[in-house]
Amino acid sequence: MKDIWQLVVFGGIGAVLFLPLVVSESMFFPFITGKNFGFRIIVEITLAAWILLALYDPRYRPRFSWLLPGLGALLVVMFLANFFGEYAPKSFWSNYERMDGYVTLVHFAAYFFVLGSVLSHRTVTLFGTQMSTWYAFMVTALVAAVATSFTAFQQLAGITETTMGWRINGSLGNAAYMAVYMLFNVFVALWVALHSKQRWLQVVAAALAAVFVFLLVQTATRGTILGLAGGTFLGALYIAVFNTQFPKVRKVAVGLVLTVVVLVGALTVFRESSVVQDNLILQRATAINLTELNLRMEIWEMGLEGVAERPILGWGQGNFNYIFNEYYNPSIGGRSEEWYDRAHNIFVDWLATGGVLGLVAYLSIWVAAAYYVLIVPHRKRDETPIFSVTERGLLLGIFAGYFIHNLVVFDNIVSYIFFAIILALVHSKVTEAKTGWPAAKIETGVITNVVTPIVLVIIALTVYMVNVPSMQAAADIIDAYRSSDPNERYEAFERAFARDGFALQEVTEQFVQQALTIGSNQQIPEEIRQKFLGRADERIQTLIAERPTDARVYVFATSFYRNTNQLDRAREYAALAQQYSPEKPSIIREQGIVEYQAGDLAAMREFMQQAYDLNPDNRDAQIANAAAYIATGAPEEDWRGMLTAPAVEDLFLRDQFVLVAANRAQNYPLLEEIFADRVERQPDNAQNWVSLTFAQYEQGNASSAIATLEEAAVAVPDLAPVTGCFIDNIEAGRPVQAGC
Repeated sequence: MKDIWQLVVFGGIGAVLFLPLVVSESMFFPFITGKNFGFRIIVEITLAAWILLALYDPRYRPRFSWLLPGLGALLVVMFLANFFGEYAPKSFWSNYERMDGYVTLVHFAAYFFVLGSVLSHRTVTLFGTQMSTWYAFMVTALVAAVATSFTAFQQLAGITETTMGWRINGSLGNAAYMAVYMLFNVFVALWVALHSKQRWLQVVAAALAAVFVFLLVQTATRGTILGLAGGTFLGALYIAVFNTQFPKVRKVAVGLVLTVVVLVGALTVFRESSVVQDNLILQRATAINLTELNLRMEIWEMGLEGVAERPILGWGQGNFNYIFNEYYNPSIGGRSEEWYDRAHNIFVDWLATGGVLGLVAYLSIWVAAAYYVLIVPHRKRDETPIFSVTERGLLLGIFAGYFIHNLVVFDNIVSYIFFAIILALVHSKVTEAKTGWPAAKIETGVITNVVTPIVLVIIALTVYMVNVPSMQAAADIIDAYRSSDPNERYEAFERAFARDGFALQEVTEQFVQQALTIGSNQQIPEEIRQKFLGRADERIQTLIAERPTDARVYVFATSFYRNTNQLDRAREYAALAQQYSPEKPSIIREQGIVEYQAGDLAAMREFMQQAYDLNPDNRDAQIANAAAYIATGAPEEDWRGMLTAPAVEDLFLRDQFVLVAANRAQNYPLLEEIFADRVERQPDNAQNWVSLTFAQYEQGNASSAIATLEEAAVAVPDLAPVTGCFIDNIEAGRPVQAGC
């Protein structure tokens, strides 16, 4: 039995390395869910196998380092922070989009624990070759990284598309996730090169490190590029200063230090040159300055305001959105997403989610790692160092690079996995000479006949309860979208609700959007449309009952009730949304739109003005407020001057609310301007030509209307038979479309 559990453990920890390749098209959020569910299931099974293996063989039992109490403290503090936080279910389980939360934190800790207990730096015979299990593991990681790189190169070659424009993201789905994955694998490649005994392996590993640097740069993720530069500089500088034993290694380190200094200096000096500005990657990389960080810094300030409200244990994981809503700064309007759920800064994120205690617990892990890598070797000079100088330089480089990356980004499953790997690498090395706990031998019969059945039953229940219902619900959503039959779509969503998984908000949001689409489709029978709309109403009310202080939920409810013409309810929920996010212009504008639909133009204009006053530089607020003036018949001089934001004039003409307002006020000069713009952008759209003609004719410009129709007949040949009739009507002074 021991051999079986050993195979499961080593197979499990290795299988995790290939998760970046997983893209689950059959589940909602395909780049996220497959990887995360895979990680959880593999870790759960591996942990159970490790428990049994450690009972059989004392070599695999846990050994003490100061990393353990640091990680243990983080788990305890975050459990309390989540339990007493704003919304505990999300703190513990997260959602499909992130799949973070306490469950992931526990699995991260378990993966670290297993790695640190079973992998060894001692040389053994594997596959007929002398190597350590850590070396074999790192080579496996390198193989997985090479496989993952193929997708990235296909994106560079234009064979497959990236979901982020020109920035590559491989099979990770996000350029920042791909960047930090490559950052860690630069370290892995250099670690393999350092510990390889064959020259060709050293060359291949070093070449792969260069390839990973190239791919990292192609993601154009500025924080990670800065992390790469900072980590390389610090790691190489450490080796250059302290590695006196190997002159060749020292020369390489000095060369790296000088290379980083020269590259950073050159990019700084020539940042405005055409060479830099004409290259999208260099242009983005050199845009790292205080001005660019201004938006993030404002969000960090909002986060710190939330921390001041709950300084000890914070708001719980996944609850930054409550801080973002309550302390929203209107000055960021138009420059950021509407619903931030992360502070994009490691300090602010841990302070917000776990308070001062959470941040201290998290940083204690870093302190313990720094103690073993940087302090112990210099305190105990007469003892054989745990790590060589070059190893310490590499570890310093990856820790520094990852830390810098996390100053402006946040963790995801890939960074969690590799952070656990690096921590376990340190832990296993510093505890290798220690005896595992407990040291006592346990009777084999007890393990086989008593413990094993209990562990297997527990792990089977855990795997099912933690993963299966939510996996099935994620698949149900995709099944719903793939079905063209409304009844089948409804049943798929009903199955998803019945699973009672952890992401009911996302299931509800997707269902309500479908309900609105189906409810407005007159081709679908009334009974089916009402079934969707009625069920959507029920799910929204359930969501509100579960999350009564979440402004986003109320905005979502407002949109549904407004679109179904239940304006009293829409007004009620819009007011509640503003109560929980009092200075968010988009919410106030939503209130204005509700009043517009209700026919209260005075109230509509008051709300739009209020949103505008919160931040007159907000492009969206400028457009909405100008539209409010237009709808109430205000002269052009009263609203045209509001449109001062960059490129706002073009967006103004394309805004749907502006078109509706101009139609309501019968502002034909503005309608002519709007449809002239649309004709220019979509010359093959017949309706745009007809609308432009109508606007011109209503102003008495018959000649312009006729000229437009003549152009329309050329641009849209199918319209030609009708344009003659329109022209005859205009020349006869009749309504344009009369009898046509």
